[in-house]
Amino acid sequence: AAKIWNIDVEAVEWENGALMHHRRMTRPANSAAVVLTIPGGVLQETATNRGVTTVASLAGATSRLDSLQIRDAMVGKKASLALRAGGDSLTLTIEGSPQDLEAALKLAHALLRHAPVEETAFDKWQQQILQGIARARVDLQAQFRIAVQRAQLGDDARFRELTEEDVEARSIAEAEAWLRSIVDG
Repeated sequence: AAKIWNIDVEAVEWENGALMHHRRMTRPANSAAVVLTIPGGVLQETATNRGVTTVASLAGATSRLDSLQIRDAMVGKKASLALRAGGDSLTLTIEGSPQDLEAALKLAHALLRHAPVEETAFDKWQQQILQGIARARVDLQAQFRIAVQRAQLGDDARFRELTEEDVEARSIAEAEAWLRSIVDG
């Protein structure tokens, strides 16, 4: 392990090419955090699959447990995990007390191996995005934000606001395949 920067961070590159940074923290007390950053995401999208990374980040189940069973399994444990989509990566954050971190790490492993997108989460996402699109049509602040974003990003299709057609074109199967392609590299 090589120490990097002047903040006592250790860097380790594993045989599989994964890079780990480690820093011992003193605050908050009795807590730990693991952040897995997986390259890939919105930057790899095209005009024809815009939004697929966000749908893929809805994955909150495993091949053996649905999201409610996962929530039940974590009751009483001081640990959590969250999968988030970013512009150039997916981030899986695991946080909690060191005693309960193992359960969350096991869930993270299961999510990375096979993480289905549940239909209820997908339907809720579609409904929320479609409602947001409808609101943006009559909201001057939203129209201004869209115009500024387009000007800043050169009207790059990957970063434009989703349309109804984009939302309707997304599917659970497509999102799960996209997530697999990102995780598997």
